Amino acid sequence: MTLDTRRLIDRAGRWLLNYRPQPLAVGAEINRFAAMVKALTPRMSEWLRGDDKAIVEKTAAEFASQGVPEDLAYRVSTGLYRYSLLDIIDIADIADIDAAEVADTYFALMDRLGTDGLLTAVSQLPRHDRWHSLARLAIRDDIYGALRSLCFDVLAVGEPGESSEQKIAEWEHLSASRVARARRTLDDIRASGQKDLATLSVAARQIRRMTRTSGRGISG
Repeated sequence: MTLDTRRLIDRAGRWLLNYRPQPLAVGAEINRFAAMVKALTPRMSEWLRGDDKAIVEKTAAEFASQGVPEDLAYRVSTGLYRYSLLDIIDIADIADIDAAEVADTYFALMDRLGTDGLLTAVSQLPRHDRWHSLARLAIRDDIYGALRSLCFDVLAVGEPGESSEQKIAEWEHLSASRVARARRTLDDIRASGQKDLATLSVAARQIRRMTRTSGRGISG
């Protein structure tokens, strides 16, 4: 649990350095994000899907079996998913869309693309030296950055009242050739069972190639 919490703090710190104006106005950033993170956190169970939901439930059950209160066990188990609330809140603000709608779309995309499996594989890469550690961080940032950009893309084509799955299906239809090319490579990587620095770098690049916008909602 301590390790998961440390990972959450580390990733949140890196996000603030990557996406917020520098030098960081700590008080202003707390005011911008804290209340929304608190409001969205209880709804995580509504938004997680598929393997992501199963992973959280399994981890929470393991913590609870060791005597951890169920609420705390679930809260810690969703930590690395709650990290994405920073992106979600920022996207909602930039795109002027309700944060709950953005959250549902974001986590539906995460499930659709299987990005959590890639992020887990990145965490398991060896840390032989500083350069390997920096490479791991770069790949992870690329995956999260691509997911952020894709969320902007999906929200841009979706219609009010559509489910997240409908929005994603419409986005895939409109971006069919680009998505198909990337998916073929991602499927080949998964089929190979090889998840090393080279294959995960390629996977991150393929996810990025599906996008049309920058991570700030600007068309590229």
